[in-house]
Amino acid sequence: MEGAGQAEQDERAEALGYRFRDARWLEQALTHRSAVAEESLQGVAHNERLEFLGDAVVGLVVSWWLFRGYAADKPEGELTALRAQLVRRSTLAELARRWGLTGRIRLGKGAEMQGARRQERLLASAFEAVVGAIFVDGGWEAARQAVERCLPDLTTAIRPAAEANPKGALQEWLARHGRAAPQYRVVEACGPPHARRFKVEVHCPPDLVVTAEGSSRRRAEEAAARAALWRLDPGGSRRVEENGPVSGI
Repeated sequence: MEGAGQAEQDERAEALGYRFRDARWLEQALTHRSAVAEESLQGVAHNERLEFLGDAVVGLVVSWWLFRGYAADKPEGELTALRAQLVRRSTLAELARRWGLTGRIRLGKGAEMQGARRQERLLASAFEAVVGAIFVDGGWEAARQAVERCLPDLTTAIRPAAEANPKGALQEWLARHGRAAPQYRVVEACGPPHARRFKVEVHCPPDLVVTAEGSSRRRAEEAAARAALWRLDPGGSRRVEENGPVSGI
């Protein structure tokens, strides 16, 4: 049995890219609240505290990764939009699948029968909990490396909509949801001819208004469209506050 347990530990370490010094942290991270109600797991902690910690760690790792990976003139608004796509529920659920967590989460019988194991919410929460467990067990550097290993392929996959044609993607989203096309309006243009700054509002029916800035009208409109797409995305688990300007290049 000891050999089998070691083999499982090795398999998990290979999937996560991290070997736990205290495997109990990983076990807790993979224990859903529903499982704790089972008699055989009484006294075992569920993963919600680790999920709380992991949520913060993931956000910081992704922010640091984007900050390092883009040029200094990359505006805050676009970095924020990219981060939102990387930390939303569907993305974290995909990372959980890549880590092989789907079959390892401990669930109560009722939750198992209801198909909870396939739910994005549960998978995303498990991913965050495991990141929290890595942070507790191995510290910031271990958690950072574990999360960053997952990011390049996912970033490549999400960039086209956010980067290539954000205005077209926004109009498509609104049309798909039965809403009228967005309307753009320049609200301010200032600065000398060689360093103009434009502030643009995009109005997305029925009542969303987003403001962004850029070095040209086109770039300001694109930055506003990216931010609006983030706020409108129905699958995202994170939302930006519906106030304040968003900067663009």
